[in-house]
Amino acid sequence: MSYGVTPEGFVRKTVENIIDEMQDDQLSTMYDDLDVSDESVLGQQNAIVANQLGEGWEQLEQLYNCGDVDAVEDRGLENLCKLIGLFRAGDTKGTVVLNCTLTSGTTLTPSEQFAQNHDQPDIRWTPVEPFTAPSTGIHGVTFEAENAGPIPAVAGTITAIATPIVGWSSVSQPNDAEPGVRIEDNTRLRQRRVRELATMGSATTRAIAAKLSAAFPGTISLAVFENDEDVIDDDGRPPHSVEALIYDGFPEPTENDDRIAQTIADAAAGGIATFGNKSGTAQVLDGTELVNRTVHFTRPTPNFIYLEFDIVKASSGYPGDADLKAVIAKHANELHLPGVDVAWSLLSSLAFIAGGVTKCPQVRLGFSPSPTDHEVDLTIALREIARFDTSRIVINAT
Repeated sequence: MSYGVTPEGFVRKTVENIIDEMQDDQLSTMYDDLDVSDESVLGQQNAIVANQLGEGWEQLEQLYNCGDVDAVEDRGLENLCKLIGLFRAGDTKGTVVLNCTLTSGTTLTPSEQFAQNHDQPDIRWTPVEPFTAPSTGIHGVTFEAENAGPIPAVAGTITAIATPIVGWSSVSQPNDAEPGVRIEDNTRLRQRRVRELATMGSATTRAIAAKLSAAFPGTISLAVFENDEDVIDDDGRPPHSVEALIYDGFPEPTENDDRIAQTIADAAAGGIATFGNKSGTAQVLDGTELVNRTVHFTRPTPNFIYLEFDIVKASSGYPGDADLKAVIAKHANELHLPGVDVAWSLLSSLAFIAGGVTKCPQVRLGFSPSPTDHEVDLTIALREIARFDTSRIVINAT
């Protein structure tokens, strides 16, 4: 068998291959009855040398793969991506809207005021930006996790003030937090590299999507649509326009409107209109002068789904209603991107993910509390996104 660089690619010698070859050479050149067994002194020496040589072959294979984006890993993949100006996305922090009871004029300051999980005081949340209460009462304030990564916090768990100040008397959490994400893995980085390569050439919808993906690597979902006709299309887009549909987090988006607008303006062809329910200001060339231009794009509108599960618990292993709700909400949110309809059969299967459930005779779902419809699918429009939360899930366990 051939090893090293072959017409089929690189074939690495394993430690076992090396030991077999060493034993064959020793038996053919020294003594044919030489003891080369694993227990012998020579056999143990062969193993030590083979392990060292095996590591060398592994390094040679990695070096060979450094030119293959589908095979290279970690730093080698990052080096390939740098050639087109693409960098691995880092960790992001989770966000949540908390109801804070504040006296008029009280200011909550990032990295100074913290709320915490009631039973996990080491998990803290701080305001995303300074918030000054315009009146005495309850105000919804967007907080972010103190630390980056997928830190869960289901509704009702962030209820303690970690850093008390005068004028802030209570905090509560009506909805689940949106967890952050870990540093971009190799698979997602490869996928983003493919999208980025589409920027080569003209300003197509694919190129616009690629530029947005490169500029905002933390974006959860991204699509760009085009109407190249002379009339308004079936989705309401004006003639000769593009619409970027961007989902970058809930309850609060993570990306700046003006930065999104500038990226679209830089990628779109001249004379092409933009369309959407949001907008930002971009600077574009008008002759020889830079002028401000309003650029439109779309963020999907959340469509809140209410669920009620009838389940039969197993004799052991049931995680409890609260944990089951958390699992269902997490997976349902991950599975439903903008425009994806809600299928009752898919939701029914989520009841079994955490274990300890033997049957799910019925799951009722709807757009309002106490849903009554069973075995129905909910239609989600192109510019909507289904959102699930433990506060809108009821478990009837028997």
